Amino acid sequence: MRMEMPWREVTKDYSFTRKGKTVKLSDMCTHPTGNLILVHFMFEPGWEKPCPSCSWWADAYSGILPHLHQRTGFVVVGAAADEKLQATASQKGWTFPFYSSQGSDFSRDFNVEFTEEDIKAKTRSYNYSKEPGMKQYPGYSVFRKEEGKIFHTYSTYVRGMDLMNLTYNFFDILPDGRAEEGLPFSMMWVKHKDAYERTWEAP
Repeated sequence: MRMEMPWREVTKDYSFTRKGKTVKLSDMCTHPTGNLILVHFMFEPGWEKPCPSCSWWADAYSGILPHLHQRTGFVVVGAAADEKLQATASQKGWTFPFYSSQGSDFSRDFNVEFTEEDIKAKTRSYNYSKEPGMKQYPGYSVFRKEEGKIFHTYSTYVRGMDLMNLTYNFFDILPDGRAEEGLPFSMMWVKHKDAYERTWEAP
């Protein structure tokens, strides 16, 4: 089914910033396969810290980069300023390429960023719902460059992202699973990794 999904040509060559350098979407799609996995990461410009849940997912990315690079390029994109993204990556020990979409229409065009007017009007959708409720949302999008053209081949959001979360997959083999029943929302327990209290030490 995935292979049969339609490819939509991306005609706008979006601009991003990383470490003070402007990079185009076409520049990101330079892997020999033409493949690019792009993470939509929640980090609003006015926030001091990024989304804890997005950070939880991101904690696993750096370790698998050498494996991912055998088949695809891999980047993470947030809306906060470049300097803030790079400082966050350094503080958390993340080594994946982290780009700012600030000043670009990219996140809005891919329906993971909304204005207050969008939320009130309920005319734009996220994950098949026209009631987004927040200004930013997470997701994964896949691109493929062929014969000089860039195509959007796949996107997934919210629960479709669980497959890429190593912690959840380990929890799923426990007798009590994810143990999120009774919480106001499923990921309420998630914190930034340096904010947890230590609950276990290897003997």
